[in-house]
Amino acid sequence: MITSYNAMMKESRLLEVAKLFLKLGVIGFGGPAVHIAMMEEEVVRKRAWMSHQHFLDLVGATNLTPGPNSTEMTMHCGHERAGWRGLIVAGCSFIIPAVIITAFFAWAYQRYGQLPQVEQFIYGIKPAIVYSCDGPSTEYTSCSCIVNISLNFINNKWTISCECES
Repeated sequence: MITSYNAMMKESRLLEVAKLFLKLGVIGFGGPAVHIAMMEEEVVRKRAWMSHQHFLDLVGATNLTPGPNSTEMTMHCGHERAGWRGLIVAGCSFIIPAVIITAFFAWAYQRYGQLPQVEQFIYGIKPAIVYSCDGPSTEYTSCSCIVNISLNFINNKWTISCECES
């Protein structure tokens, strides 16, 4: 009886891990900083799977190893919640939505990218990266930097501009 209860608990935890990281994989947009902040909200604050200090320790360990930080954090959190199976389930649940979305856009670009009606939308995309940081001195306590990447239609070259406020 105890063995079946433990098995049910393990399966329940794996399902929790899968649901959470599938959700984060689908709605998480903005890179590792955003992903890790969303994980901290879900894993530490809402679900209390680990303490805030332990989460920060995992972030530190993630920053020491090469590779995609948000994916590594996903696998750390999955491992903490459901063992090595949780690591695999969390990683797959987090990565697969991005693979599917990217494959869809690649297919759409390949299929419709050369149509004159679509070209204006492709060239009109201007990704912006917002970067916030805390400076070490009181003079620059925080700064916000917006990087704008755009295509110059006249000479068909990409330009990058950056505006910083302190």
